[in-house]
Amino acid sequence: MGADAGVRGAAPSARRFNYKEGMRAPPTDPASAPPHSLAALHARVRAATGGLRTTCLWVLAALLSTATAEAKPHGFLGVDYLPLGRADLGWVEEGRLSGVLGNEEDGMVQGPLRMWGGLGWERHAVVGGLSAVRMKTTTWSSSPDDGAELVTETTVGGVRPAVDYRYYFLPRGPGLVSPYIGGGLNAVIPTVKSSSETWTASEESGFLAQQAEDRARIRGAGARIQGGAELLFDNGLMLGVRQGFEVQRGERVDTETARTTALLSTETALSLGFVF
Repeated sequence: MGADAGVRGAAPSARRFNYKEGMRAPPTDPASAPPHSLAALHARVRAATGGLRTTCLWVLAALLSTATAEAKPHGFLGVDYLPLGRADLGWVEEGRLSGVLGNEEDGMVQGPLRMWGGLGWERHAVVGGLSAVRMKTTTWSSSPDDGAELVTETTVGGVRPAVDYRYYFLPRGPGLVSPYIGGGLNAVIPTVKSSSETWTASEESGFLAQQAEDRARIRGAGARIQGGAELLFDNGLMLGVRQGFEVQRGERVDTETARTTALLSTETALSLGFVF
């Protein structure tokens, strides 16, 4: 599984990627290397963020270096289908929706059909997706004092970027079934805004507090590990199936309490894609 394993016709003298060499962390003493060297930078990052995070970064760097050293990448585009089930209906029945549309579990920022795209090599692939939801409400009313028109605008929503890495146990090619494992990260970035030209100081303070609560309800982050398989046809059509375990973290904050939740669930999807 070296870096040149996916390159057909590579010269015999081509250097193969050494996993032990690529995964070994450089010296952690800045005094043993020039101040602007990679070793010195690694030492400073390790001291600031801790050994586990630094090790994950080095693992990711090694994987990316292996992938980019393979043959020229190809692009692919696809969609995942995740059918609704009893759990989705039960979630709604129990009143677990956030009330602001943009939360990960509300079903608006990400529906049962999920589009993705990315780059793939024979043994590696990096895919990503982007989805969003936004609702703007404008309210017109009249002032009880002088009858002047009062206009209030409220916007709530969220943007959800996601990225995944996949490693294939077998080279990808037409007529081949390629099983894979991988993992990914996602986040929900809240977009909340309220405005009015006639708010008093106390009214504005109340709306600002409500905005903070809405942002906390929408904001979230998640991580997943998954496995699956893909079948590639001669015409570039690709069929696949995958299942993974996903952890989503969210929170709710109001003037008196703060609550953080972590939801662990399984996710099974059918995939249809095109390689180009």
